[in-house]
Amino acid sequence: MNVLRISQRWAFASVLLAILAFGTAEGDPFILLVGITSAFTAWLATRGSPPKAAPKLFINTLLFGVIAWGTWNLLQGGLGVSLFSKFVTSLMIIKLLDRKTTRDTALLLTLSVFLIIGSVLTSNAFLLGVLVLVFLPVFIVSVLWYQLSRVDPYGESVGSAGSNKPRGAGRVSKAVWKRTFAIVAASIPIGVVVFLLIPRELGSKSLGSWGTASLGSTVGFNDEVRLGMGGLISQSQEPVLDMQLFDRDGQSVGDIGQRFYLRGAILHDYDPETGTWARPSTNRYAYQDGPAARFGPAFVPVGGKPSDWTLRQEITIRSTAGSKGHLFSIWRTNQVRVTAPAQLQFNPRDSALRVNNHQGKVSYTIYSNDQLPLPANYAQPIPLERLEPVIDNQAVRTIAVNILTDAGLEPDPIKRPVSDDLNAVSTLRNALTGGAYVYTLDTLSAPPGRDPVEWFLTQNKEGHCEYFASSLALMCRTVGIDARVITGFVATDYNEATSSYIVRASNAHAWVEAETLPGDWRTFDPTPTADLTRIHEPPHGLLADARRLLNTMEFAWIRTVIGYDAQARKEFLGREESESVSMFPILDRLSRATRKAKRAPLNTLLIAGRNGLIAFCFTVLAGVGFARYRGLIGGAFRRMVSRLRATIAGRPERSSAQRTRDELIGLYRRGGRAKPAWVTLGVHTSELVSSDELSGEAAQAATRIVDRLYAAYFAGRSAEDISAMDADMRTVRAWSRRRAPARREHSNGQNRAQP
Repeated sequence: MNVLRISQRWAFASVLLAILAFGTAEGDPFILLVGITSAFTAWLATRGSPPKAAPKLFINTLLFGVIAWGTWNLLQGGLGVSLFSKFVTSLMIIKLLDRKTTRDTALLLTLSVFLIIGSVLTSNAFLLGVLVLVFLPVFIVSVLWYQLSRVDPYGESVGSAGSNKPRGAGRVSKAVWKRTFAIVAASIPIGVVVFLLIPRELGSKSLGSWGTASLGSTVGFNDEVRLGMGGLISQSQEPVLDMQLFDRDGQSVGDIGQRFYLRGAILHDYDPETGTWARPSTNRYAYQDGPAARFGPAFVPVGGKPSDWTLRQEITIRSTAGSKGHLFSIWRTNQVRVTAPAQLQFNPRDSALRVNNHQGKVSYTIYSNDQLPLPANYAQPIPLERLEPVIDNQAVRTIAVNILTDAGLEPDPIKRPVSDDLNAVSTLRNALTGGAYVYTLDTLSAPPGRDPVEWFLTQNKEGHCEYFASSLALMCRTVGIDARVITGFVATDYNEATSSYIVRASNAHAWVEAETLPGDWRTFDPTPTADLTRIHEPPHGLLADARRLLNTMEFAWIRTVIGYDAQARKEFLGREESESVSMFPILDRLSRATRKAKRAPLNTLLIAGRNGLIAFCFTVLAGVGFARYRGLIGGAFRRMVSRLRATIAGRPERSSAQRTRDELIGLYRRGGRAKPAWVTLGVHTSELVSSDELSGEAAQAATRIVDRLYAAYFAGRSAEDISAMDADMRTVRAWSRRRAPARREHSNGQNRAQP
């Protein structure tokens, strides 16, 4: 197999890995199936000896269709990472149908790199990281074979330098792998240093959605409850977030079987006609922006005393999208810190949290107090502050009144002591969890025009957590106790290896927060305990153990690689971030200058234009000077490097004779008469003189130089004799310059003569 075909196969492997990585990043099996299948089909259809290519008309038609499709989507939704990557994938598949030359191989390798970049910008998932690690050595091998194919594309072997014995393809392959290992080994420490030092926020604002990647598929989270729709609740095992808990002493909190409620959407308004719970649109419940920190993310108080906390939560949401990027936390939330570039929004009244128009991963820290004691004056009745009974449905009120009456509690809030509200809510909850109502994920829709809560309590008596939570909230309101429905997740899957919880889409849940005392909202879950445990219990078995091992590796990936944000970088470097510390001061100055230019008057812009013109002229003159005297500059640079190497290695500097010999050999080479390695300098000079390639004064000067060099080497002549040959060297340099144009014309003529 010749070198070109080996290069093409490795390039095809790079293409397949790039498509596989992109399909994994998108989380779309259709892209994987169509992309891999199309790539294999195009490869098999054009393979052969010699390689075949699809008709040009067919390739151009496909190319025109892809460009038209990309332009249409660009005009419709703008340029995004997904559209860009799909366009690159299509171009790679079309290119596989074209001829297979070294130039085509280079194009395929370039497109595969662009696709890998698009994949990394799309997702930060652990599996994608593994695929990228596999892609890198394959890509390096592909590049090395591509370079060999440029030298001898149809050769079966490549000879080693300085030897007439050819080296077999097997030994060439081994050498390629050795160089690949060396490149990867050298790249690892460089990559680690760059990863640790580069600013985390670099490009986050200018790139927009291109600057933040997710850790997996975006899992939809409903910020409203619609009871009248019916249907089967999804039991997807897609991970949503990872959470670590710590107490005030920094000790890890959590255990197998210990459950935590993570509140997300707080729903106050209920529409009995549609059976919908939603957040009010009034200013009272509107979100407000968190303060923008000057030197990085800062803690924002969102409720309670900032110092009164019992749990610290380190949470990473793997993917959010759109304006409904809720943040989840354990109630009662005191303060929040969100990692840039996400912007916090919160409501101080009910501590609802979200990020505004953010896509991708979100990491944040929350301090909560889950052990708030009862107020000291909780037993004092406060009738004027009690909620008036909300009687939206008389049937629901009747059920609530009967439950409290049977338990010996006063249903009228004016007559009931405030200290009994906690018992009243617990009694209503126990009525739902006592067995009279059945928990099921498969429910029917309520009859048209009927309140779904009433239908659940009086007739159907079967439903999922949203029905149980809605029923408890409405029954509380009908007896004068304010209540709201909370949607979020239940954290139950605890990993002892990482001391963390992993929350999946199947852990979505709904419960109730009731105001048992003025300003004291407490959590109540009316879902039957046995059913709640059964639904949210982590799976067991061999497959579950394998998944838990994968979760452990994913968690390590998230915390050590993905979780290395601006705050972690600041802690690692041991200093505070400020505007005076920057990895890219030139870019920072350019950015500030651009912002100032937008507000600058005309004279400032003219001064800036004048300075730019001066800098441009100086750059052009410097470039022309370098092009004109690049030989002298290059020679001086090489001599400086040679002296530096000799100093570092402890060797003496090259003698005048050695420098003169090297310069003479270089002049012969530039004049088109390079000295072969096996011919001595004296013999080569004699051959040039005898063949009239070197004649006249140049021949006499070169002969004198060689004689003095031999005398210096073998007769011990002094260095002064060598340094006295400046005139002869100038003569040979003039001969070399005269020979150079003729050499280029001869070379161009040979190229034109080739078919």
